[in-house]
Amino acid sequence: MDTKELEDSYELTVGDAKKAVCKISKELKTDLKKLRTNQSFQYPELSQVTPSEIVVGGSLGHRTTVPGKFDVDMVILSRDLKMNDFLPKDGDTKAKKVLLELKKYIEKHLGVQPEMKSHRTIFFTKQVGVPKPVEIDLLISPYFENPDEMYLCLSDYRQCNSVEWDYFYRTLLSPSATKWQKDFISKHVKPGKVKDLVISFKKWKKIAYEDGLGEPASYLLEVILIEACREYCKENKISDPHEVHMSPTEKRKFAEDIQERVTAFIIHHNTLSHITENEWYCQVKPGEKGRYKKCDFDHEQPYILDPSNPYNNLYYSGIKPINGSSSKAWNLLAEKMTSPELKPDLTKSPFSD
Repeated sequence: MDTKELEDSYELTVGDAKKAVCKISKELKTDLKKLRTNQSFQYPELSQVTPSEIVVGGSLGHRTTVPGKFDVDMVILSRDLKMNDFLPKDGDTKAKKVLLELKKYIEKHLGVQPEMKSHRTIFFTKQVGVPKPVEIDLLISPYFENPDEMYLCLSDYRQCNSVEWDYFYRTLLSPSATKWQKDFISKHVKPGKVKDLVISFKKWKKIAYEDGLGEPASYLLEVILIEACREYCKENKISDPHEVHMSPTEKRKFAEDIQERVTAFIIHHNTLSHITENEWYCQVKPGEKGRYKKCDFDHEQPYILDPSNPYNNLYYSGIKPINGSSSKAWNLLAEKMTSPELKPDLTKSPFSD
């Protein structure tokens, strides 16, 4: 069996992917810190950026992987990067220059062939100890201690600059929120009932969106399903479905109920004005009473507030538009969710307590 046949026949496991990503992450963090110490003239921009943290997101980071399909986002967060570094000024942004040098660096030192996937993302595959390589999207973003700090950075910029507060600005710092996305998913998608539903939902997406047209992000589906579970708990006066023992019949009814809620949520997408569990607050200005006040996100309907970034409207950023229209992509999702041939069946989830 030649190398290509071996690679094709090998199914990458979660354990394989975790080991590979952990190794790559450690190497990158160590090497980039050395660059800063040595003040490399070969990488003038990159050597000024020390990683504060490298966060693994995507399905691997959220621990909701579907066998045979791994969505790995690796985000280098640095205190040396500021919001202004990502704003265009007479040509390439500083962040773009850093990213181009990073591409050059990992090509030389990791022995891979990276490509610029977008203005802020490098894509590469790396083989570490197993026949099949891991596919990774590598991003850079500013480091913030907490979500409030990031929100204040965005709101201050908005108040001080007369710019149209569009999709570009609302999602500009989304990679910085990767670690809070992980926290949100970890809190609500524990091993057991909800995690089983999430994985079943994502398996369905893999089949239903084989062509990729109008495909929703896994994170969007996770947020929708989590919200359906929260509504279920509220109506049934339970704090956490994981804490309630259910018989096989009760588990089936639970899955049916969640699927109905998720489907209704998607069908009525045009009227969504949905804020997830986080009640976002920001610090008041000096002289105002109280320490915090509720933030004004200024989202037009429809919207689904990202629990990790209050400016990010998942209605638009969480789904691939069709011919420039997010609404068309949502309509397609609603069609698939209600089609007798295509709709998911969450009652077949391999429930575990």
